[in-house]
Amino acid sequence: LSKGLGAPAGSLIVGSAAIMNRAHRLRKALGGTMRQTGILAAAGLHALDHHLPRLGQDHIHASALAHGLSKLHGISVDLAAVQTNIVFLTVDESCALLPEELVAACSDQGVDFLEIGGGRCRMVTHLHITGEDVERTLLTVEKVLSSPASAEKKAPLQPVAGTRANGPSNRRPKS
Repeated sequence: LSKGLGAPAGSLIVGSAAIMNRAHRLRKALGGTMRQTGILAAAGLHALDHHLPRLGQDHIHASALAHGLSKLHGISVDLAAVQTNIVFLTVDESCALLPEELVAACSDQGVDFLEIGGGRCRMVTHLHITGEDVERTLLTVEKVLSSPASAEKKAPLQPVAGTRANGPSNRRPKS
């Protein structure tokens, strides 16, 4: 409920009576009991009643974001994998920036997303992201990738003594 529908917190579990009884026992055993949950439940119900019909728009925004990102040098996106409001992108070796550098530079420009390891980043569209926000995100990422600071990093790295010229140790060290 919280990511896709804009509720402050919450998730749903659906199942048979036996599954629900087991889930209830597990929740209690793991310390998942909360007080005053009615307020959160009310927010979740509001999200289901008012935000569910527009959920498809988030998926359209994610698809547009993925297509735009896939056209940028140094970024790759598995377009077939973008089926919801989540976009995973890979910062390729050909990119002038490391993933964490891309995230930091975009954040400085007001575009926030996560570096999740392995050269990958995650972007999410949601209730508060408009088509204009998607366009601004694409322009920002493109600007960061083509910035002079980024271009300076494209200069070939000198091999470290005792390493192969094209080996993985030739990649810029993380700072």
